[in-house]
Amino acid sequence: MIPISLSLQNFLSYGENVPPLDFSSFHVACISGRNGHGKSALLDAITWALWGEARKSGSERRPNDGLLRIGTTEMRVDFEFFLENDRYRISRSFRKTGKSATTRLEFQIYAPETNAYKTLSEESAIRQTQASIDTLLRMTYETFINSAFLLQGRADEFTRCKASQRKALLSDILGLSHYDDLSALAREHARKGDIELATARAKRDDIAQTIEKRDEFVAQRDSVNAQLQACNSELENAENRREALRKIRTQRERHEAERETLKKDVSRTESGLVEQQTACEKARQDVATYRAILDRRDEITNAAEKYRTLQKEDTDLQTKLHALRPLEKRAGELDQKIADRRHEVERRLGEWQIRIGDAERALRETETLLSDRQTIQTKIEALHKARQQDREWEDIRENRERVERNIRDLERQIDSVVENLKVDINTRTHQLHQTDVLVAEIEGRRKTRQSLRAQAEEIHSLETERDEIRNKGSALKIQIENNRDRLDTLRQNHKDIAQQQQILQSVRDASCPLCGSELDQTHREEVTEKLSNQSREQQTQTTQLESDIQKAEAEREQHRHRYQEIKNQLAQREGIAQHLAEAEAAIKEAENAVQTRETLSAEISALKTQLREQTQNSPDARALSQARNALENLIYNPAEHRTLREKLKELDSVEAQNAQLQLAEERKEKTLAELPSFRKKRDLAQQWLDEAKYALNEQAEREQVRGRIHTLNYNAEHHQRISEQLAALRDAPAQYERLQVAKRDLENAQTQLKTAENRLTELTEHNEQTQKRLSEIAAAINSAESTLEEANALEKNIAQMRAQRDGLLQQNAALQSQIEHCDALSAEQNTVEEKIKSCESEIRIYRELTTAFGKDGIQALIIEQAIPEIEEEANRILARLTDNRTQIALESLRDLKTGGTRETLDIKISDELGERSYELYSGGEAFRIDFSIRIALSKLLARRTGTRLRTLVIDEGFGTQDAEGLDHLVEAIQAISGDFEKILIITHVESLKQAFPVRIEVTKYPDLGSRFEVLY
Repeated sequence: MIPISLSLQNFLSYGENVPPLDFSSFHVACISGRNGHGKSALLDAITWALWGEARKSGSERRPNDGLLRIGTTEMRVDFEFFLENDRYRISRSFRKTGKSATTRLEFQIYAPETNAYKTLSEESAIRQTQASIDTLLRMTYETFINSAFLLQGRADEFTRCKASQRKALLSDILGLSHYDDLSALAREHARKGDIELATARAKRDDIAQTIEKRDEFVAQRDSVNAQLQACNSELENAENRREALRKIRTQRERHEAERETLKKDVSRTESGLVEQQTACEKARQDVATYRAILDRRDEITNAAEKYRTLQKEDTDLQTKLHALRPLEKRAGELDQKIADRRHEVERRLGEWQIRIGDAERALRETETLLSDRQTIQTKIEALHKARQQDREWEDIRENRERVERNIRDLERQIDSVVENLKVDINTRTHQLHQTDVLVAEIEGRRKTRQSLRAQAEEIHSLETERDEIRNKGSALKIQIENNRDRLDTLRQNHKDIAQQQQILQSVRDASCPLCGSELDQTHREEVTEKLSNQSREQQTQTTQLESDIQKAEAEREQHRHRYQEIKNQLAQREGIAQHLAEAEAAIKEAENAVQTRETLSAEISALKTQLREQTQNSPDARALSQARNALENLIYNPAEHRTLREKLKELDSVEAQNAQLQLAEERKEKTLAELPSFRKKRDLAQQWLDEAKYALNEQAEREQVRGRIHTLNYNAEHHQRISEQLAALRDAPAQYERLQVAKRDLENAQTQLKTAENRLTELTEHNEQTQKRLSEIAAAINSAESTLEEANALEKNIAQMRAQRDGLLQQNAALQSQIEHCDALSAEQNTVEEKIKSCESEIRIYRELTTAFGKDGIQALIIEQAIPEIEEEANRILARLTDNRTQIALESLRDLKTGGTRETLDIKISDELGERSYELYSGGEAFRIDFSIRIALSKLLARRTGTRLRTLVIDEGFGTQDAEGLDHLVEAIQAISGDFEKILIITHVESLKQAFPVRIEVTKYPDLGSRFEVLY
């Protein structure tokens, strides 16, 4: 696996919009940054994308909640990598809403033909998709972090784990799980062979037992055939008699059907009689109505004629009225227009009269204003002098205000600095108080942490018990299923023994039906006793199995109840881990407070000294004193200035009066020029009103309209009388129409009356004939009633005989089938024997393969071959790191005190002082040993799996190494760089950062989260 690109969103310390990390531009790189800034988070993102696993607390089953950035609800990681010349992309996301959470996994492969990714994911099936990824990588998360990924704080995991665990881990690294699968497959084939063998043997026994019964089946078949012939003869006679009775029944059924038809005909006829009676009555009423209308023929005709005459006259009047209304409307419009024109002339006359009055009044006012010309000139001169004095006072006032503003600014500056200093003093004093509170609370917080740790341990204990109960429940389930299978087998065997006992009791032949030997009384008793013993033994075993199943089910039910109780208790303690983390943070905060107390006290003392200096000797304080002196030298008399301002206000109107004086002279000249024109226009408007010279066209048109109205000669009162007479005769047209209908339909109504009377007579005669036929059919049905009882009894007898015949036919067919089955089984005996031999041979082979593929077979040989490779590679790297002072040896066998050996995987370490235990080496020495073994494992995995592992990640603290040790580590990493396509080293050691050509610098920002930069 060679990484290409990594993108993160809200993962640990990384937030939104983080640029992707491109791995393709470097071979070996160092990831550096301060602690907690997100260096290891980049590698956690890779393992989380590939396996959904990363660092987590001990109480977490999955790491998702701990990886989600605080304050967010969704995180996502996209990881692209090469594997065996193919390019893959994995996208894994996690979303948390309330108490529920959702995980999504997308697995894709790059398709060059379409230049896009296509999915390999199983739809809505994360487990199947993860299984596909694991199959592709051929390693689990545990194998990865114990080989190719030197995870922070876990470099010694392979070294410190137990020998048995170490050997199992080495087995995973070497890919020996494939042989476990082969061993399990061979074991499964052997188990299936056992089942097939048992089935074949049982079948062989069944064949032998069945063939022995053939002669008995032949005798039973001959007896059944004789009974079948006698039954067929009796059935034939009964069926002939039934056919004669069936004809009589058929004739009776036809009579019943005819009777039902006649009853329906009677019903229809009676309905027709009622309908025709109604039709006769209606026709008589229509004839009477039409004759009454024809008797009023003259009256109706005269009224209709008069209605037509009045209607014609009303139409003529309506025509005149329609012509009159537009003329009257037009006359009204013309009157309005003429009145509007007259009003317009009157308005203009009034305007000219007003303008003449205004002009004459303006002339009088102008003469009055011009008489004050000399007084206004004297006031203008006094105004100019007062303004000059006001400007002088204003300059003095502005200078004073400028100085005062400067004084206020300086005072504000000084006050601001003082206030800030006071705020800082108060803030630090408050912080000091809070620090005292935290220091006082430290013991209480430690007790809280202790209590939470006890609860966390209780939770861990409950989880351990829960897992044990789950495992016990699974074991009990398998035990119950196996016991039930055995119980079914015992019950089937018990049935077979019972059948054999029944056969033994029923036969009276000289040969035994079970073994074929001579059957004398002694042998019969021995076989009977043997079968009875077998039956009792199997019954005892059945009872015991049923008891075991009940006990196991009861025990499983107890485990289920306890599992639910533990689950409920864990649900109640769900937030303990978070509370414990918060308590740890609170204690750390209180411990930090002890260190900050002295710092805060010194800062408060320095701030108070700075406050005294600011109010006495600062540059702002000296500038304030100078400004106050300058203000005293600027003499300003506000009262005198106000008196001058009041005088200016009194003289302000003089300028307006002077301007009005000039305007008055101009207005006088203009008014004297306009007044003659105003008087001339007023006289012209008066003349138009007196002689009616306005709207001449409208006045002429109004006279024409009035003449046309007079010509129409429309009389509204006469029109009203005509309308009233028409209203009185409004029914005349309808009466006339009914008269015409009566003339036309009288003869038709008389014809309908006659037709209805004739149809009524026909229906009455038909009804009488139908009633007569019904009486005849009833007599015939009664005469055939006696034959029904005989027919019913005969049908029952025939049904019984047919059932008897069918039973005999079934017995005959079953016996014939059993005879044919016996013949077929005779031919199958040899095939079954061959099958038994074949199964026995295959079972032996598969059991040998199970042992060969097991832990003590091929796998043990491969591990024996791999141990020298690991030992050689680890010692080669360790020689570089320790100047050939330290060596390791791996032992796969251990001598026992009781004699013999035992499989193991021990690590022996020796140096110039001799062989010592791993625990006795210092931190730096132990790290070099762990590093050498881990790199050896990684290279072994790379060689064993071809191109599947081409990346090495080292996330370890190198702080335990001195300068010489760091140089050796760099040399070792450079020496193995050719064995891997990509090597990533995480460190915060400054000297190590400069030893590699590429550095990925990680920085954490308060608002954005972590960011990285690739430096070359």
